Amino acid sequence: LEYKAKTTPAGESFWEALRGKPFALTAPSVWLTEYAKASVPDHITVRHIPNAVPETGFYPMDKALARAIIGIPPGKLYMLFFAGTGAWKRKNFEILARAFNKVHAIVVGGVADTDLMRDPRFSFMNSFDPVLDAAKIVALYNAVDAFCITSLIDNLPNTVLEAISCARPVIGARVGGVTDMVMDGVNGWLFDPRDTDSAVSALQRFSESAPIFDEMGQMSLKIARDGFQQSDVAGAFRSLYEELAEIHQKRN
Repeated sequence: LEYKAKTTPAGESFWEALRGKPFALTAPSVWLTEYAKASVPDHITVRHIPNAVPETGFYPMDKALARAIIGIPPGKLYMLFFAGTGAWKRKNFEILARAFNKVHAIVVGGVADTDLMRDPRFSFMNSFDPVLDAAKIVALYNAVDAFCITSLIDNLPNTVLEAISCARPVIGARVGGVTDMVMDGVNGWLFDPRDTDSAVSALQRFSESAPIFDEMGQMSLKIARDGFQQSDVAGAFRSLYEELAEIHQKRN
């Protein structure tokens, strides 16, 4: 999968015109930060500042209660996946369909392959409004045993951050900023999104880890609270703006 630029890449004169001016680039993932640093001249400031989600918006709750709210039975392994026809190729849903058979998957959103809509392994939920149904989405995260993201490319997906803020382990593709939030064997299971065998292995390890789901979920929550606090993110932006304001004042 390739992303094609719709505009001409900035040339040397563009970057030179910004030398010494109050200008900076920020990137929410380590991956994009390093990519940006390699793509611009040394005199351009590039700062890594992650995303954050509010603790009051995404939080742990009792799994049994969450399952009762969502209407899924106890005693079965469930994982959650967010799909969408607009990002079908990038979301890489096909590898998930090829890789698992012991786990039930709840899929929020539609998929391009209508045959999969009839696949008994998947339960599709298409009626969620991200604002009006916010509380139900929190219950949905808490109702499953793990969140799953299979993207071929991703920056710092908020869905993963929301999941770990709800103390959920993550089955994640080893791409982009996913690895900023998921540590293999600690709070999730990572795999190569272009390798079905790798995905099968991750799902197998997930299905064998039920006794430590709670422990891994607590590690997810610790990672969310240690590295992605709203106050810390706001403070990082504030510091950067203060630096740029000082540069502006000196120029004037």
